[in-house]
Amino acid sequence: MQNLNLLISQVAKTIGFSEPDRISLSYQLGELCIDIFLTKEQNAWEINNFGLSVPIKKIQELKDLLDAIGLDPEAIYCEEDRAYTSFSEEDWELANSLITTLL
Repeated sequence: MQNLNLLISQVAKTIGFSEPDRISLSYQLGELCIDIFLTKEQNAWEINNFGLSVPIKKIQELKDLLDAIGLDPEAIYCEEDRAYTSFSEEDWELANSLITTLL
């Protein structure tokens, strides 16, 4: 994560912004979107939480994933055509190996 400090600093400088105290990284894998939310704490970036979204048609698979790792499937919220949930870093470690079921 040390290299992340330098990289974020360089990006901020390039676009003419001051260094942020929060940032998110987004990945799209087909219909699956993963967001990683980072917060700067004492000059180091720490993972705050992870977000995961899928098309509404895959909401049951998302509920099954949450249930499989012991989380409440009611923790899903929906907007128009997508279903969303978030994970702590510990829960993400549990869910990580099951995410391929959503692809």
